[in-house]
Amino acid sequence: MIDEVNKTIAIVWSVEDVLMLAEDDEVTLSEKEAWEILKRAYHQHDCNYGLTWEHISATMNDYLTEQREAP
Repeated sequence: MIDEVNKTIAIVWSVEDVLMLAEDDEVTLSEKEAWEILKRAYHQHDCNYGLTWEHISATMNDYLTEQREAP
């Protein structure tokens, strides 16, 4: 997103992006799970590198591992 008025830019990631990545990896997620993964990725990202597909994928894999290991 480019905001000419305020002279700012933003890169926007959505739940749909996470769901698409999951589908590519043959993983089924709910929108709620995708939202949780997206929020985690945001809170854990490195400001030097931004938020990338690789970071979202790793966050998704960590989330799925946690879910499988939960009692």
